[in-house]
Amino acid sequence: MKTHHVTTVKAGAQIPRERQLTFLLAQAALRAGDIEDDVTDLVIDRVIDSVSVAIAALSTEPPARAHAAAKGHPRSGGATLIGLTPDVTVHAEWAAYANCTAVRHLDWSDAFGGRDLSHPSDVMGTMIAAAQQSGRTGRDAIRGIVHGYQAMLGLVAGFDLHHHGVDQMCNLGTAVPVGLAALLQVPIDVAYQAVQLSSFLSTITFQMRTGLISTWKGNAPGFVGKTAIEAMDRALRGEESPTPVYEGPFGTIAVLLDGADFTVEILEPGESPRYMTQSIPKQWSADYLAQPFMDLAFDIRSEIGDLTLIDSIVVTASEETHDVIGSTDPLKYDPDAPRGTIDHSLPYMLAVALQDGTWDFEKSFSNERIHQPSTRELWRKIRTQADPTWTKAYSSPDLTKRKFGGRVDITFADGTTNTYIKDNANAFIYPTPWGRADYIDKFMTVADRYLDDGESARFLTLVQRLPQLSNAELHDLYPIVKPGVIREGGRGLF
Repeated sequence: MKTHHVTTVKAGAQIPRERQLTFLLAQAALRAGDIEDDVTDLVIDRVIDSVSVAIAALSTEPPARAHAAAKGHPRSGGATLIGLTPDVTVHAEWAAYANCTAVRHLDWSDAFGGRDLSHPSDVMGTMIAAAQQSGRTGRDAIRGIVHGYQAMLGLVAGFDLHHHGVDQMCNLGTAVPVGLAALLQVPIDVAYQAVQLSSFLSTITFQMRTGLISTWKGNAPGFVGKTAIEAMDRALRGEESPTPVYEGPFGTIAVLLDGADFTVEILEPGESPRYMTQSIPKQWSADYLAQPFMDLAFDIRSEIGDLTLIDSIVVTASEETHDVIGSTDPLKYDPDAPRGTIDHSLPYMLAVALQDGTWDFEKSFSNERIHQPSTRELWRKIRTQADPTWTKAYSSPDLTKRKFGGRVDITFADGTTNTYIKDNANAFIYPTPWGRADYIDKFMTVADRYLDDGESARFLTLVQRLPQLSNAELHDLYPIVKPGVIREGGRGLF
């Protein structure tokens, strides 16, 4: 890959489109080499993963409401909704909104950390919806997914958004139309304009992920996917978009990122996209940065014994961990906070992991579980702190040396202290990445509750043939949940 330096231009100055980030990302996706077999296999794994977490979420209100809104926009030959029969088809942008909401809501899909955090599977629902409605095949959907990941991970590795108060949706808004351009194989002029507009409309501040974290956190990727499809439609009709989005004197960098300079790695012509192999699956339904500490808790709880003898627990980790899921925010200790805040509370998740020795995507977040007196007592004894050593390891450019975990010091009432260190979660991609069996195990954890046995088998057979699927078969891809799983979505305008 080549390194592209992104910076702002002065008012009145011009920057050729061939040097603009949005153009270069779109061009790279259209000029890229073939997708290699191991990457194709990984796409299948992540579709299994994404469908798993989406099905698990359908019994909760936000995804059900997104489904209901999408069903207000029916379209013959459109796109399907996860969990419903394939005869229910809606406009692709609304399918993207609903399906991406379902994938993201439980915070259980894959992750990638560079200079910022991301959940690159946020591109998945949009690509499949667009492929279904546009008459494309499973192979086309794979191409869109891979290039969506490629653009997303490149942006996350290059742009520090969080420390400027900007949310990761800004990166997603650029990455999704890049994936759509690759999927649809549109001319570069169309791709460039679609990426420009989607990026322009997807600048969201970090307030979305702090304080009382609302259900919009789960809706946001669907909103971006919907916006990207609408931007592509507009560009296909010949419309232009604000330019240059990143480099302009009032663009993303100048206004939102304090005028800083950034570098982004971009594919050379003919180069195969492989960034997806650096993304990381989640074993547990919680923020990715909590995963190493949850795995550690499962390992050490028997050694600790009586948890009531604990006086305090101090977690030392990266600045990102401390800021995003640590004790800086008092709401991380509020048992009445919404789920979006609780699943970003390392003190809560560590307390429950120590007490239960397991984690369940439903039971661990139940109101009864959260309000257990013994849990609240242990929860309040846990605090986090940032350490430069762990921050440096978190940000290592060499992914094989990157560490997302930290140190846990447990001090007991008698004054003794036990120290434990966990560099990364068990599901980390080095040295032994998850294989197909691990993704299927995760799927079956959900399927056993929400799908009939025959439907589980049908989906697993079909998804593992994804590269060979026709458009008709792609419409049949998503599994159908048992009756009564999806809640009523309420009444809105649609």
